[in-house]
Amino acid sequence: MRLFSGLRKKAEGMTLANKLILAISASTVSVLLIVSIFNYTRTINIITEHQSASSLELLELKKQNFIAYFNQLGDYSLALRNDESFVRIIGSTEIGDYTNILYIKSLLRNMYYSRKDITELKLYLVNSRYAYTISRRQPNIKTEEGRSPDLPDTKDLEEGNYMYVMPPANAPEDTLKIWRTIINISDKKPLAYVEITVDDSFLSNLADIKETGDLFLLLDTRGRLYYANDNIILNDKIPASLTGYTNNQKNGNFIYEINDESYLAIYSRIDNTDFVLFNMIPTNRIDSAVVETRNISLIIAFAALIISLGLILLLIKTLLKPLGVLAEQMKIVGGGNFKVRIKVGGSAEISNLGTQFNSMISRVDELIEKNYVAELNEKMARLQALEAQINPHFLNNTLQAISAQAIMKKQRGISKMIEALASMLRYSITEGDSMLLSAEIKHVQSYLMLQKARFDERLDYNIKMDESLSDFLIPKISILTLVENSVNHGLEQSPERICINIDILLDKGYLVIKVVDDGCGMSPEKLTEIRRQLEYENGMTGSIGLKNLAGRLHILYNGMAKMEIDSTPGKGTVVILYIPLNN
Repeated sequence: MRLFSGLRKKAEGMTLANKLILAISASTVSVLLIVSIFNYTRTINIITEHQSASSLELLELKKQNFIAYFNQLGDYSLALRNDESFVRIIGSTEIGDYTNILYIKSLLRNMYYSRKDITELKLYLVNSRYAYTISRRQPNIKTEEGRSPDLPDTKDLEEGNYMYVMPPANAPEDTLKIWRTIINISDKKPLAYVEITVDDSFLSNLADIKETGDLFLLLDTRGRLYYANDNIILNDKIPASLTGYTNNQKNGNFIYEINDESYLAIYSRIDNTDFVLFNMIPTNRIDSAVVETRNISLIIAFAALIISLGLILLLIKTLLKPLGVLAEQMKIVGGGNFKVRIKVGGSAEISNLGTQFNSMISRVDELIEKNYVAELNEKMARLQALEAQINPHFLNNTLQAISAQAIMKKQRGISKMIEALASMLRYSITEGDSMLLSAEIKHVQSYLMLQKARFDERLDYNIKMDESLSDFLIPKISILTLVENSVNHGLEQSPERICINIDILLDKGYLVIKVVDDGCGMSPEKLTEIRRQLEYENGMTGSIGLKNLAGRLHILYNGMAKMEIDSTPGKGTVVILYIPLNN
C-alpha cells in the first residue's frame, strides 16, 4: 500500500502530457509483452522441429560417408592378408633369411604410404615374435624382436570379423585405432596382428561446421569419445548419459548440457557398428532465430505506440509553441545582438522565463560595453607609447651628424667609433632573417672595434675567411652572438687578456663557423647545463643568446643545422656552427 501511495503522489506531480504518454506507453507495452511471449513460445517449437529435421537429414548423409570410409579402413587392414607370400612367411616359426625381412618391410612401407590419413602402422608377428613399426614421427621402419602386442581386452579379435576399433591414446590429433587379426585359415589361429592409427582429417572434413558453436561428435555406445570438432570437449569427461538417450532409437534429438551450455543434440546410430554420430546446436542460436518473429510483433506494437505518441506530441506542441518563439529570439541574441528584448506570451511560467531572460541580457550588454571601452582605452595608450618612441632612422642620421662634427674637430678615433655604432644600428634595423656572410662579418668587425676601444690591450681578435664565401647567406647576428658570448664570459668576468679567433670555411657540405677564445672557460657542470638547454627548449640561464640562436637555426634549416660547444676551465671556449649549404 505504501508503494502504491508513493506512486500515486508522484503521478499527481506529473504534467498532463507526461501522464498521457505514460498511460499509452504502459498499455502498449502490456499488449506487446503478451503477444511476444505467445509468439516466442510457439515459434521456438516450430524452429526446433525444423532444425532437428534438417540436421538429421544432413547427419544421415554424413553417416553414409562415414560407413564408406570405415569399410575402406576395414579393407585396408586386410591388405597384408591378401598377399600369399606374406602369409607364407609369417606362417613359419622363423622368418628366414634377410630377403623375407626386406619383403615384409617393403609391404608394410607400401601399405603405410598408400594412405595419407595413417599416422602409425604396426605389425606383430605371433610365431617369430617380431614387431615392425612405421609412423609419421618415425618414417624408417623400426624392428623389435621378442615383442608381444598389447592387445585390447576384447574377444572381437578372436572371432567374428577379427577386427576391433578403439579410441587412440594421442587425441585429438588421432581419432581411430584399428586392430586386425590375420589368422591361419586352416586352424583359425592368429598369425599376426595389425595395429592402425588414423588421424582426424576425414572426420574434420566430414564435420563441415559452418556455424560458430556447433559441435560434431563421434562416440560409441559405451560413451567413449573418438572425435569432437572442439578440442576442449576432448579434455572433458563426456557423461555416459549422452549415449544413454540413443539405446532405444536409431536416431532422434534431445536437449543436453555441456560445460553449463545447453545444446540441441541430434544423433544417428551407424548400422552394424557401435558408433553414434552427434550434431549439437547451441539452443541460444535457435532462440536467436525466433527474434525475427518477435521483432515483427514488436514493430507492430511500436507502430501503435508511435501513432499514439504522435497525437500526444501534437497536443504538447500546441501548448508549448511559445517556447519555440523564445528559442528563436534567443538565437538572435546568440548572434551578438544584445539590444533585442523578448516578448513571449502563453502561460505564466513561460512569460516569467522571458522576463528573466531579458533581465540577464541587459546585464550582459552592460558588461560588454564596459569591457569594450576598457579595451579601446588600452589600444589608445599603446598607440601613444609607440608615437613617443625614437625613430631609429632619426637616431642613425643624428649619429652621422655627430661623426661629421668629430672629423671637423680632427677627432678621428671618435669618428670611427660613431661610424661603427651607426653601422651596427643600420644592420640591426635591416629587415630579414638571413644576411650575406660579408655583411655579418662587417657587423662583427664594428662590434669588435668598439669593444677594442673599451678594453684596449686586453682584447685581440683574428678573422680568417676566404673571400669566395662572402655571398653565402647566414642567419642575421649569428656570428655576433658567438663573439658577444666570448666577450661577456671572457672579458667582463675576468681581468685577464683574451684573444678571439674566428675561422670560416667549407667542410663536407656545411659552412663551418668556428669562434675560439682563450678566456677563463667554464666548469663541466655549467657546460653540461648549456648543452642541455641548447638541445631542449625549456630552461633559462645566462646563455640566452646561444639558446635563441640554436632555436633560430633549428627553424630556419629544418633541424639540419648544428651548434657544438666545448670549454675547458682556465683554457677557453670553442663554439662551432654547421650551416648546410643545400639550404
